[in-house]
Amino acid sequence: MKENLNLNKVLDLEKWINLQESLAIVTKIAMIVVDYKGNPVTKHSGCHRFCHHISGDLR
Repeated sequence: MKENLNLNKVLDLEKWINLQESLAIVTKIAMIVVDYKGNPVTKHSGCHRFCHHISGDLR
């Protein structure tokens, strides 16, 4: 039987989040990891105020 593939088995999410934060700072590109259904797995890194406003997520 085929076992379900869990993202935690592919990526070490703690390490990825640190890398994602660094990449977002260096490239000035917002990043987020989503699962195959589009559900966020990590928080946005490098997301600017404009992006929050456009997405309706301004707090």
